[in-house]
Amino acid sequence: MQSIGFVTEKQIEAWLERETRNLPMPNGPCRSLTAFNLTWEKLDDLVELAGYTPARLVDFAIEESLLQKAPLEKTFPYCVAYLYDHLDVLIVKKKRRDNFKATAVKITGKAKTAFNRASH
Repeated sequence: MQSIGFVTEKQIEAWLERETRNLPMPNGPCRSLTAFNLTWEKLDDLVELAGYTPARLVDFAIEESLLQKAPLEKTFPYCVAYLYDHLDVLIVKKKRRDNFKATAVKITGKAKTAFNRASH
């Protein structure tokens, strides 16, 4: 995740270049989508830092497409931008979820050990 403080013109130009990626669609096949490099960079951050999958982000965008009666090419970048804008909250939620899972595994392991001891 890159901090947006001072940004050079060269960085902005690079973000505004377009790239095409294949995204998984709910019905199976992938679909090519062209977006700004900035969109793809933010998508990568959402996947890496907040635990989203590209498929889940596509689901959000499809839902938004149906609500707004707009094409996926427009709603996908909007959804990525919206979620990225809330990335700090999403990271905290992911850490809590991961901590909860780790704690649940520890508790389950201790409970199982205690049960096994008690039953012998």
